[in-house]
Amino acid sequence: KQVYQRRVRLIQIILRKKSNLCLSADVTSSQELVELVEKVGPHICLLKTHIDIVTDFTADVVQKLQKLAKEHDFLIFEDRKFADLGSTVQKQFSEGFLE
Repeated sequence: KQVYQRRVRLIQIILRKKSNLCLSADVTSSQELVELVEKVGPHICLLKTHIDIVTDFTADVVQKLQKLAKEHDFLIFEDRKFADLGSTVQKQFSEGFLE
């Protein structure tokens, strides 16, 4: 039921924005992540993050992203796979807060 509701919500956002733009925000600092989302938030339908590569990640960042998602009408998707591009996997295991 929850998956269905999220799918419906994403489709509604896509229709409202007349776009299916998704941002894959593979950045390594909280400030860079929040600033990027502030700029592109009005234009995206989905924000895909890799919080495990953000070196200074905190719960405060989650709150800021949630506020921006509500304000600019987009969903947040955390990408948790460890079979990604080589550079992303390297960052996940060597640079992020899971280091």
